[in-house]
Amino acid sequence: MRQVATLLLFGVALTAGAAEIWRWKDANGVVHYSDNPVPGAELISVFSAPPSGGDLPPPIPAPQMPPLQPPPQAAPFTYSTCAVLAPVSDETFRGVQPVDVKLSIEPGLRTGHRIQLLFNGVARLDWPPGSISFTLPEVLRGSHTLAVRIVDQNGQVVCSGPSSTFHLQQVSVLSPGRTSAQPGPPPAGN
Repeated sequence: MRQVATLLLFGVALTAGAAEIWRWKDANGVVHYSDNPVPGAELISVFSAPPSGGDLPPPIPAPQMPPLQPPPQAAPFTYSTCAVLAPVSDETFRGVQPVDVKLSIEPGLRTGHRIQLLFNGVARLDWPPGSISFTLPEVLRGSHTLAVRIVDQNGQVVCSGPSSTFHLQQVSVLSPGRTSAQPGPPPAGN
């Protein structure tokens, strides 16, 4: 019990900020601690508590942080190419027929964007929005234009390619260069 009391006294002395602690043994061999010296006591070193009140050391300044910079703005995304590859410009087809259309989109189509094919200035509703090739069903004779544009999820055009013209010719019996056919023999039998 005395040892517990001695340790408690020692702990109180440490927390009270005592700068000097003395230790000695009495006639019965019991060790005692005190902040007052007695004959035969030895001084033991103890860390002193920091001063209180206005004698506090100046506070340690917080480390300097660089000012916050706004995150760098990403450059707006752009397509380097959106063009009609086929049919090539001024290509001519003979007769009414389907026409294979192929597009070039670089870099590839982004999520949320869709392809529109303009046929004679009007968007084709049957063009698959993410496809770069499609066959236009039966195209009638005449000159036609194709152009491609890419629109984002808000319907804004983000790329618009140049127009390409192709032609469909259909030979006619009324063609001035055609030689007239000779009439055949009259039908037999009357």
